[in-house]
Amino acid sequence: NWSTVNFSISPINLFNISTCSNLTVADSIYYLNTSVNGTTTCMNVTANNIVLDCQNKIINYSYTTIGGYGVLSNQNFTNISNCVIIEGTTTTASKHAIYFTNNTGGVIYNNNITTRGATSNAIYLFRNSSNNTISNNLNITTLGTGNVIYLFTDIHNNTIFNNVIKLVSTGTGIYLSTRAKHNNITQNNITSISSGTLIYLIQNADTNNIAYNNI
Repeated sequence: NWSTVNFSISPINLFNISTCSNLTVADSIYYLNTSVNGTTTCMNVTANNIVLDCQNKIINYSYTTIGGYGVLSNQNFTNISNCVIIEGTTTTASKHAIYFTNNTGGVIYNNNITTRGATSNAIYLFRNSSNNTISNNLNITTLGTGNVIYLFTDIHNNTIFNNVIKLVSTGTGIYLSTRAKHNNITQNNITSISSGTLIYLIQNADTNNIAYNNI
């Protein structure tokens, strides 16, 4: 007996960009062709299923006192790969390098990330972000008091695998906040040269798998 399966394949749009941009077209790959500087948020993802491939170019974001983020997304299936993301200045707090909020199915892969300011997190998954994968990032470093990877409130079923995480100041390597559940944190290399905390779980952050990390 034969059965018929109907499916559709979304077209993939290809774009080359050379400035900080709003990434607005769904089902697209954006290639960063040159290193860029942004006074505030540099890359703003506003549609589902977008890949940002930096091709190892630099995103130097928020290098003035205005504030902002390196890459901001509240959309599903955002893929950030092959980027060098640097917070441009220590002034103004909470300027996260990659900031995902209320999204699912994202990928953060093979990036080199450095934050410098107070409470600036390198990778920040915020409220109701689920089923994202953070893997094989070569260097994720906080020079200020922010966290390297911060899962904040109702963050479920994310995978954090095989990342190199470095703390220079007093932040936390991997921080799981309220009701962060069913996350897999494995085979990461986490070091601190100061008084930072390597892995920290707060109230109701339970049923997480934390195993085989080198700390």
